Amino acid sequence: MTLGKKRRAAKPRAMLLLAAALMVALLASWGGTAAVAALALRHSIGARPQLPDARRLLQLGLPLAPAIAATCIADFVNRAYLYRTAGAVAAGEFSVALRFGSVAALMVAGFQLAWQPRAYALGRGDAALRHIALDGIDGELTSVGAQRRDLLAALRGRDLFGEKCTPTAELRSQAGILRARAAGLRSEKRRLAGGGQVRA
Repeated sequence: MTLGKKRRAAKPRAMLLLAAALMVALLASWGGTAAVAALALRHSIGARPQLPDARRLLQLGLPLAPAIAATCIADFVNRAYLYRTAGAVAAGEFSVALRFGSVAALMVAGFQLAWQPRAYALGRGDAALRHIALDGIDGELTSVGAQRRDLLAALRGRDLFGEKCTPTAELRSQAGILRARAAGLRSEKRRLAGGGQVRA
């Protein structure tokens, strides 16, 4: 067997060993997390379930179930499609890229874990709905402001040759839409802050 054939034969074995090591690391990570959680909740694990609490948990959790199921199905379909069309290497690279991209998901999950209990604790009264709506408006104002800054930077910037960018009708239209959206959000915020009702 030539050196080239030996290398080609050793490559699949190395990939299998790497995959096995990754699976062992993943199982160890999940097992360690489960052990820490069980240790932290050891006093409440043996508590008897309360039917009213279970009903409230289902009311809060069941609306999220379709989204979770869709995410799991999409993950499987993406990998299956890549595996059939581009091979195992492409599917593996896609999985690794998703792991790196999950950093943003962790940031979003942190915001959700902090915001949702606060929103649920406010209740369903007019004051609570107004408070939640004001929080949403503040978040959207931040997003619109960031988009406007990026667009203005593009309009005032220079291209690769050092020439100033010429504002096109489309860019001017986008800037006008963002400006109008920001003005509308500020007006709605003032109305709600003054005691106005939340619009359906």
